[in-house]
Amino acid sequence: MVPIYLVKVTNHLPVSADTLWASGYELYDRVSEPYQKFLEGLTVTFEQPGFQQIAEKAGFTLYDKPRGAAENVGTELKAVHPVVRTNPVTGWKSIFPVGGHVKHINGVTDEESSKLLTWFLDLVYRNHDLQVRLKWQNPGDIGMYIACHLIHMQLFVLVRT
Repeated sequence: MVPIYLVKVTNHLPVSADTLWASGYELYDRVSEPYQKFLEGLTVTFEQPGFQQIAEKAGFTLYDKPRGAAENVGTELKAVHPVVRTNPVTGWKSIFPVGGHVKHINGVTDEESSKLLTWFLDLVYRNHDLQVRLKWQNPGDIGMYIACHLIHMQLFVLVRT
């Protein structure tokens, strides 16, 4: 089963939060075959230790009960995933570790991990044809996507009123 996510705009603010999606499939396809094979053998650690600090500062506690997978329990928000994910329906491959939750690529040096992660971001930034931007215009607008193969980020744009 492939999870599909919906994003719905409920109101408008003076700052617009457009959303950018980039295709992990296209990232994978733009990498040479030897690199594809190399990346397919690696895993990546995702971690967000800042959530705990923010929660404590704001005076609330993080949910510590089971969240999906059996090992996904407690307040430590950390997971290990493959660098290359395969869509179970289509068999298409995508590069997954892009963004602020990525701590490091496992099995390589810190320098190599940093360079690979920077390279993945550069592929997104320099290839606008693998991106789509949704400009939220009306309350009730909906965006739908499959998160395991898309990189998504919020773009803040000042709206003059």
